[in-house]
Amino acid sequence: ARMAKSIHTFQIVATLACLYWISRALFSWMYTLGHSNGTWMSNFTNADGQVTTGGIFLMMFFIAFTVFNLFFLIWSLCALTRTRMNVRERYNIRGSCCGDLCCALWCRCCTVAQLHRHTGEYENHRSVCCSKTGLHDHVNVV
Repeated sequence: ARMAKSIHTFQIVATLACLYWISRALFSWMYTLGHSNGTWMSNFTNADGQVTTGGIFLMMFFIAFTVFNLFFLIWSLCALTRTRMNVRERYNIRGSCCGDLCCALWCRCCTVAQLHRHTGEYENHRSVCCSKTGLHDHVNVV
């Protein structure tokens, strides 16, 4: 049951990461369009100073993009903190939830690398992308 949860977690993270990068690409494209005639604000209003439909769309897209970025940040912090807590509990490593959150917040790359090194025998077995455990199927997982 625990393995099934981790498989679904990977699919959710991969989907959210793809959506994040697609939205970033879209926003960059929209931002480039906004600067095509010299000023960003000129696309929000017409010559009379009234907000245009395109301007409303750009504002709504910017708000949605910002909310999505905040959601992704908070969700990724929670997921990494929870994962680090579970690894600490499983291997009886001292620490606290606050310490796990600080590691996830201030040094995500180091935290992921630490979890990677601690949960597999990568000195003896090569890692495998997108496998159930991160190792080959024939490798026994503790």
